[in-house]
Amino acid sequence: IEKTRKAAEITKKITPHLLRHSIATHRLAKKVNLRTIQRLLGHSTIKTTEWYTHVALDDIRDAGNEMIEHYTKLLTGHSDHYKVEQQS
Repeated sequence: IEKTRKAAEITKKITPHLLRHSIATHRLAKKVNLRTIQRLLGHSTIKTTEWYTHVALDDIRDAGNEMIEHYTKLLTGHSDHYKVEQQS
């Protein structure tokens, strides 16, 4: 992993866990069935795999907030903080 990271000139630390996490999150974003992801990761219960749905929702919320801020700046010349709040 380290050799490939350096060859790709990636400065962020990469670990096997990060790769697993990235694969699962990307598969979920591509609408792969949660049970399929569970099998891919080798989780014994679906509860463990369901955690990735929360990560995906956070990513969507963050992307939405960035887009809102960007267009607010374009339209008004300043950034008002209209943020999508996390639901409990």
